[in-house]
Amino acid sequence: MIAGLLFLPLYYYVGPILLLIGALHVVVGYWAYQNLSEQQSNHLPGLNQLDTDYEIINFTNVGELVAKMKAGDWDAVTRGEYKIEVSDAAVQVIAEQTLRRCLAAIHLSKSNQSKFDSKKHLEELVNELDQGSMYQLHPLCSDEGIYLEYFYFNDLDLRNEVQIILAEILPELDYSNSEAFEKLETEYFENTPCAKYWPIISKYL
Repeated sequence: MIAGLLFLPLYYYVGPILLLIGALHVVVGYWAYQNLSEQQSNHLPGLNQLDTDYEIINFTNVGELVAKMKAGDWDAVTRGEYKIEVSDAAVQVIAEQTLRRCLAAIHLSKSNQSKFDSKKHLEELVNELDQGSMYQLHPLCSDEGIYLEYFYFNDLDLRNEVQIILAEILPELDYSNSEAFEKLETEYFENTPCAKYWPIISKYL
């Protein structure tokens, strides 16, 4: 704009010089922008990711991200350091491991035939979740064999006991009600997209 205003006979040499400088700035700016984008894509692959493929997941990266999360670096999930699939898988791993620890503790306390211990462990588990993340309890309520094996160690009595206690703790989630169960299942797969392809991810780490 300045070059255009100065493009007068009196300043015939100033306008072309400013136009040249402006054109160089545009070229250099565009080059810098392109290189910055490539650099971000290389170092932050999840930042500009457009497509997702949950069937193919780098479990080494999932393990690295899980380690960072356990060390307290939860921002690593949203910084874009890892692909979206890896971030979603890592969140699923943390949830699975939390459920499994709780069920393992109940399994051990069951030898004492103490329902109080079972309820205490499940109450602690529920207290870790907020209202918007109750869907993470779905694997404990599902009849899928893979969940029964991984979380309940194929112990049907343990599963029945857990489901009864959960119904006592959370009356609004009556798992004997098919509508409530379907709602929980829908929310689980909406918020845990990897589970459609990898029902249990933590066993691969």
